[in-house]
Amino acid sequence: SVCLDFVEPDQEIVVCWCCWAGMDPDFLSFFSWDPGCMFPPDCDDPECIPYTGNVYLSAQTVNPDDQYCTEYPDAGYWYMTVTIDGPGCICLHWDDQLPVELTAEPIFQVGDRQLTLSFDVADELNVQHYDIMRDGAKVAELEVADGSYTYVDQNLINGRRYEYVIIAVELSGRRELSYDDETVWVGAPSFRHRTVTDYALYQNYPNPFNPTTTICYDMKDAGLVSLKVFDLLGREVATLVHRTIPAGSHTVVWDATGLTSGIYLCRMETEKFIQVSKMVLLK
Repeated sequence: SVCLDFVEPDQEIVVCWCCWAGMDPDFLSFFSWDPGCMFPPDCDDPECIPYTGNVYLSAQTVNPDDQYCTEYPDAGYWYMTVTIDGPGCICLHWDDQLPVELTAEPIFQVGDRQLTLSFDVADELNVQHYDIMRDGAKVAELEVADGSYTYVDQNLINGRRYEYVIIAVELSGRRELSYDDETVWVGAPSFRHRTVTDYALYQNYPNPFNPTTTICYDMKDAGLVSLKVFDLLGREVATLVHRTIPAGSHTVVWDATGLTSGIYLCRMETEKFIQVSKMVLLK
């Protein structure tokens, strides 16, 4: 940190900085300031008049033997021109560029065909945004907020495992966030994480399929249920369920090995409910 005391309006003060790690084109973004030089304590100057207006920073790289930077000729240098609109003092802070990090392992809240990913981070000063990657593809971009983030991924396939990676897009590039050396987190939505309020037959998944597919259905009350598959000519090709089933959400897997490609009808029937859905077998 350095305290800059501007005696008159539009005065320019030049600050030189030695960059041992090399020149960074985004150098200016790593600076912050506070009026009056009150923080941190080693930058305290109680005689300064705190300045709270606009602060203007401009910078350019400097050769090692430049007149402003001659003490460490083997390092790279910047010099910054700092200007404010009136007299007063500010404290200019250099950010140590601590890398953004997860403060705990990300967690999933499992739902029906959806996953809710939550995570907390620290030291995100230089982060522009976060990319959420699912199975190697970007599915969301989260703006920098308050260090706590939640993303709801919808329209997923129940029972399937999905791999998520959180990438911090910083001024200097992209970086995968890790916790305990882990960078990939796996979640699987579940049809059972829902409240059953009625009878229902849901679209099979995947659809089209080859040769197996999962069929989900709801039973509002316990009772006898028939779940059968027919071709378009009305011929029964499979009986998946024909027994008394308790109330709740249920799934069954149909293996269509031995059947030809085409459209098939799944028919669910109870004492109080009948519904039919189309399924596409594509070999």
